[in-house]
Amino acid sequence: VVVKVCDPHEVDDVEWLILDELSSNSPIFFSNTGMFLGSVWDALGVGSGIGKGGYQLQMDNWKLEAFNEDMVYARYNDVTYTDQAMSQLGDVDTATAFPPAIKATRVANDVSFATMHIGDNQVVGSDGTATMYFLDRNGNRLSEYANSDCVFVEVVDSDQNEDAYRRERIAAYWDGQQNLPFAPWDFSENHDGTCGYKDEKLHPVNDLLGDTNIFSNGEWPKLYVVNPRNGRWAAFDLLETGVGTGDFVSVTCINIASQYACVPTLGVQPGDTLLASYQDPSNHSDYAWISIKVNIGGAPLDQGSITSFADADGTDVEAYAFGDPMYVKVIDRSVAGAGTLPEAITITDKTYDLHQMPGAQPGTFITDAINISCSIGDTVTATYVDPSDTSDSSSDSATVVSIELSIDSFYAGPNPFTDSVSFAYKGDGMATSFGVSVYDLSGHRVWQQERANTLSVPWDGRDSDGGILANGGYIYVVMATDGTSTFTGKGTVFINR
Repeated sequence: VVVKVCDPHEVDDVEWLILDELSSNSPIFFSNTGMFLGSVWDALGVGSGIGKGGYQLQMDNWKLEAFNEDMVYARYNDVTYTDQAMSQLGDVDTATAFPPAIKATRVANDVSFATMHIGDNQVVGSDGTATMYFLDRNGNRLSEYANSDCVFVEVVDSDQNEDAYRRERIAAYWDGQQNLPFAPWDFSENHDGTCGYKDEKLHPVNDLLGDTNIFSNGEWPKLYVVNPRNGRWAAFDLLETGVGTGDFVSVTCINIASQYACVPTLGVQPGDTLLASYQDPSNHSDYAWISIKVNIGGAPLDQGSITSFADADGTDVEAYAFGDPMYVKVIDRSVAGAGTLPEAITITDKTYDLHQMPGAQPGTFITDAINISCSIGDTVTATYVDPSDTSDSSSDSATVVSIELSIDSFYAGPNPFTDSVSFAYKGDGMATSFGVSVYDLSGHRVWQQERANTLSVPWDGRDSDGGILANGGYIYVVMATDGTSTFTGKGTVFINR
């Protein structure tokens, strides 16, 4: 018998399959050989034998090409077909036997159908969040870009994990004009013939979609980043991070700006917003847009530099035990990528260099270990001045305490409190471990926290799950230790919002 399998979605496939009887005199017929299900748009280059990717729809090849989320149906008609039509089914000749010629009807009006839905995992989830991210050159996900960054993009799309044996690639461009006109264009009039850009012609539908390809005269991309302010855009391929991960990252450095002439850049100015677009090649309705702010040549829009005393790992501290080495950490995105900032930190009358902190976000710097002459009880202040913008400065202070911990009493202040309270102690030294537990008046513990190498533990009046607690009194129990001596205490703290 012959069964027609059809995907009626616009340009999708139809195949005619020959089924064999399971056994002599059996009413059950089976295709025996499975039929490959692939996408109409093979952007990964895995569907066809030559593996170049692109449009791969073929009929009469015993393969069904379809888009994700399509509804496929199978139809059986109780008829017989001509011998010539039967010999031409599945012969990989796309010009023969469509549809196969009917020879005779066995049972009139005996037609049956079955349907199948092709699944899909959307890049944008049900909560509206896209599994698509901007990255820096180290592969870190970002919420904004700084002056020295390149644009990289990450997309997590398990649908594109189609080959279990190799890392796959999603090509930046369609091999046709399928997304016209809702994608960037590129006009030769916007290239000045050397290495500059002009704004002679705009996108015919929406100027925000882009009109100048900074890399080449390519059009109709499905993966690209655009600066909508000036229309410059660049396409990028995505490469799977590993076999079977379904996690793809771009491999092209798209410069935000450059100090060198003739380097293709997006021409970003302070405060620009960049857009990145992704369209699933196997499902045109699965797409995502993400955006990010760019800050160049100055501190981020909402804050300047941040200076803090830290330990060797970069964790902020408020005090040092007498004799411990000090470190100063600075976060200043405006000088990200500078490497070393000479003599950028001042403590009393001495200056110290800052170095890019390994493994940290771009623009995070830290000093080498600092040993200064000081006494127990002294307060040390470090000041940073942005070398590219002297109006941007920040500072922090730390206290020098005794090596041995000696506590006279614990306290909570302010008490009552509205927004936050700090649990602290009076005495000498610094606790290597300071823990606080808070209970309601019925004895249920509502919050606890333990911190290392600290003089105090803050609390914002919320429970451990982040819920806002009611006004009233709460009992706190504290314990502080330096590894040798341990001190405990308790008291009552009041919330009054």
